[in-house]
Amino acid sequence: MPDKNLAKSLVRKQVKEDIHTAKLLANDGDYLEASFRIAKSLNVLGNLGDKALLKEAKALSVAYNKEAEKLLTTHEIIPDIDPKIIDGLEDYVVQLTKSSVLKKNLERMTASRLLVPRYDEAVKNAKKIVPLTAQLVTHITYGDNGYLKSFDNFSSDWLFEHYNIQLNLSMSMINMAFSRLYRNNQFDTKPLMDVISGRGMYGLDQLLRIRTILDHRFSGDYYSAICLLVPLLDKTFMSLSGVLGIDTYTFGNKLTSTRGKTLSSPMLNSKECQKVWGKDFCIMLDMFLFNEDGYKYRHRVAHGELALPEYSYTYFNLIFYFLIKISFMVKATKKK
Repeated sequence: MPDKNLAKSLVRKQVKEDIHTAKLLANDGDYLEASFRIAKSLNVLGNLGDKALLKEAKALSVAYNKEAEKLLTTHEIIPDIDPKIIDGLEDYVVQLTKSSVLKKNLERMTASRLLVPRYDEAVKNAKKIVPLTAQLVTHITYGDNGYLKSFDNFSSDWLFEHYNIQLNLSMSMINMAFSRLYRNNQFDTKPLMDVISGRGMYGLDQLLRIRTILDHRFSGDYYSAICLLVPLLDKTFMSLSGVLGIDTYTFGNKLTSTRGKTLSSPMLNSKECQKVWGKDFCIMLDMFLFNEDGYKYRHRVAHGELALPEYSYTYFNLIFYFLIKISFMVKATKKK
C-alpha cells in the first residue's frame, strides 16, 4: 500500500513550489498567472491539514485576484430582444393587473407561469451556445473584494448567465405590474394589508411585521424594508412547508435533540420541497437568495455585504412577490 504520509509530503512540497512560483510571478506583475497558481494550490490544500500554509495561500489568493480581475476577459450574454416581445410582455402585464380588485390581480400574478424562469430551458440554451474561447482556456470566477468564487468551473457560471436573462425579464415584469397597481391606488399599505390579513395564515406578530415592512417601503426606506422582509420570507416559507408536510426539522447538537431547519439551497433543491412548491419556483428562490452562482442575496443581507444601491426598488419587489406568491399558493381553512 502507498505511504499516505509520503504522498502528503510530496503534495505539500509541490504546493510550496507553486506558491513560491506565484510570488515570483506577482513580483514581475503577472498577477493573472499568479492567481491561477494559487487557485490550483487551494484545490488541494484543504485536504493537507496544513493550516499555516492554507492561511498564507488564501491571503495571497485575495491579493492576487484583486489585481488579476482587472486583466480578465469576461463572458457576457447581451440578449437581442425584439421590441415586439417587450410590447407583448407589457400587454401581458396589463392583462395580469386589469382588475379593479387587488386580490384578483395578485392571484393572476402569483399564478402566472411567465413570471417564473424555466430552469430546464436555461440548461438547454447554455449547452447549445458555448463561446469558442470557453473551450480553450481556464476559467476563474471572482466574488466580492477579490475572493475566489470558482476555479475552472465555467459550465455553472455560464448556466447562470442564461438563467439570469429570464430572471431579469421576470423582475422587469414584476416591476411593471406593481407600478401599474400603484398608479391604480392598489399597491399601498392599507389595500395590501387587507388582502394579506384576509389570507388567514398570518398571526398578529407577522401581520405587524408586514405592516412595518410596507410602511418602510412606501416611505422610500428600502434598506429597512428589505432587512425585515428577507427573514420574514424565510420564516414564512419554512412554516408553511412544515404545514404542507415537508420535513423542516433537523438534529441539534446532540442526536437526542432537534431544531428547526432554515431555508437553504439544499432545502430548495430537495425533491420533497420541489414536489410541493414546484421545481422552477424553488430554483428561482435559490438562484436569487442562496446559490453560489447566483445573487446570494440572503447571505449578503445577513452579513452586511450589500452595497446600498442593492437595497433597491427592484429587489424589494421581487422578494415581496415571493412572499405574496407563497401566500396565495396555500389556502387556509378552519378546523371543523
